[in-house]
Amino acid sequence: YQNTNGSNNRTAHYYKESYYVRNVVNKFTRADNGLLQVPYGDILEEGSPYKTKSNTFRAQLGYNDKIGSDHQISAIAGSEIREIVRDRQPGYYLYGYDPNTLSGKLTELDVTTSKPVRPGGTEMIPSQFPLESQFNKYTDRFLSYYANASYTYKGRYTVSGSSRWDGSNIFGVKTNQKWQPLWSIGGKWDIDREDFYHSTWVPGLTLRATYGIAGNVANLLSRYASGSVLADRNSGLSYIRVGTVGNPSLKWEETKTMNLAVDFTLKNNRISGSFEWYSKKSYDLLGDDYLAPNTGIITGGTGDKSKKVNYASLKTEGFDLRINTKNLTGELGWNSTILLSTVKNKVTNVYVNPGRRVLEYFGTTSGIPPVTGVSRDMLYATQWWGLDHDSGLPIVFLNGNKITNYQTYMNGIKKEDLVSAGVSVPTMFGSLRNDLYYKNFSLSFLITWKGGHVFRRNSISSGAEWNGTYHMDYFNRWKQPGDEAFTNVPAYRTTFDNQLSTYYNFSNSLIEKGDVVRLQDVSLSYAITRNLIPRLPVERINLVANVRNVGMLWKANSLGIDPDFANAQYVTPRTFALGIQLDF
Repeated sequence: YQNTNGSNNRTAHYYKESYYVRNVVNKFTRADNGLLQVPYGDILEEGSPYKTKSNTFRAQLGYNDKIGSDHQISAIAGSEIREIVRDRQPGYYLYGYDPNTLSGKLTELDVTTSKPVRPGGTEMIPSQFPLESQFNKYTDRFLSYYANASYTYKGRYTVSGSSRWDGSNIFGVKTNQKWQPLWSIGGKWDIDREDFYHSTWVPGLTLRATYGIAGNVANLLSRYASGSVLADRNSGLSYIRVGTVGNPSLKWEETKTMNLAVDFTLKNNRISGSFEWYSKKSYDLLGDDYLAPNTGIITGGTGDKSKKVNYASLKTEGFDLRINTKNLTGELGWNSTILLSTVKNKVTNVYVNPGRRVLEYFGTTSGIPPVTGVSRDMLYATQWWGLDHDSGLPIVFLNGNKITNYQTYMNGIKKEDLVSAGVSVPTMFGSLRNDLYYKNFSLSFLITWKGGHVFRRNSISSGAEWNGTYHMDYFNRWKQPGDEAFTNVPAYRTTFDNQLSTYYNFSNSLIEKGDVVRLQDVSLSYAITRNLIPRLPVERINLVANVRNVGMLWKANSLGIDPDFANAQYVTPRTFALGIQLDF
């Protein structure tokens, strides 16, 4: 049995001498008569206390025995019941707070209406749900039955299996939705233990295979409609804000995974490693469905009318290769670890609202609508035909006809007119870790690589220069006939054209390769032992110097852009660290 309790709270006490208090008081002081609408005194801001309570009970039986010299059996079986309760209470502001009497003004101030503020405009007095009394409480319950067993014959052949039956209170009353059977089966063959195997070049060789079904649950969704009871700031009347509309057909997300692997060791253990191929097929993945506008239910910051349903399937495949080498042994040692991975995915089935706007396919990857038969991480772009020789403006074609009105073009293109520019998430990863040691010195450095993806770089935006915002591409723009031969940056325009900017900034002329090689970290250490200093008061002292995020060694794009921070204001900083480790 395990009981876990956690809490999170934030309290801010602003003294009346602080800038925060002076700013709030001065801002809400009336200019006509000098009346203080906020009392000049301490302000206490109490955040929304958040408490979590978890109770877990598990009962388990185990069996492990060797029968004769050839049979080994291990098995466990058990059950687990778990309840998680999350409780959040509303926070508040106390004005004129007195820490001696623990009192202040909570409801005496008018925080429901906007008031004129200095130097201009209107605002409400800062408050944190003083009238709404919005309490949130979530209870999630899970019940699981599980079993795991393995059988090994002569230390060469191993078969294992596991099963799990999970249930949750967030699903519908139908048993096939509330409960989800999860299972896996696997096998291993230690070929190097066979009597017929006598290889001296590959003394260690093992084959592995597994297949299983896993499930995932979204705790914030339920078959029931949910909402929050709030109070209107102006009228004080209560109302309900719908959070989720509920889904009686809600099911588990399910993933079927197959793994095939080989482990190997070469002569003298100088080289060892593994190669593993995997395939994952996911079903009933959650995504947005659409509700009719007459339901009155609007969710999402953009006003999209949607609800979460099990609506898509996804296939993912890849492999992982790991190679360990002992390059040098002795007083001077050198070990290396090489990792190489690939991963690709494809949407195998999905429902997409046919009324999707083309502009939605230009969003961030997580917001781009999925398309059947295409990677979930696909980046879409408008087709780029170059710049016009005479005007320096982008050339566009719609339905085979050349046009000059970008509003007409953007309103007329369809999803089928877009270019699949490549995936925005790396499909290949690699790393090389080298560890060298000589006497008491050791040096380690890590080189990483990733590629197979693209990114969309930014460029000029029509009208931005009027606000003093100049992109470096502005100086590479088209200026005279013939410039279109070496630049894709449109000519400067004296009039603002938002649709031209949209077409250009989302065109495939701004798509760049994202392949990059980095020197990720370098670490140098020196060990001081009693062999060196016999009267050392501790067993060992390690002096360590480390540098992280050292820098790029190579990148596929020729523009000097770091693909990991293509549109960021700041890159991850290089960090330096010095440390001392004492072993007693």
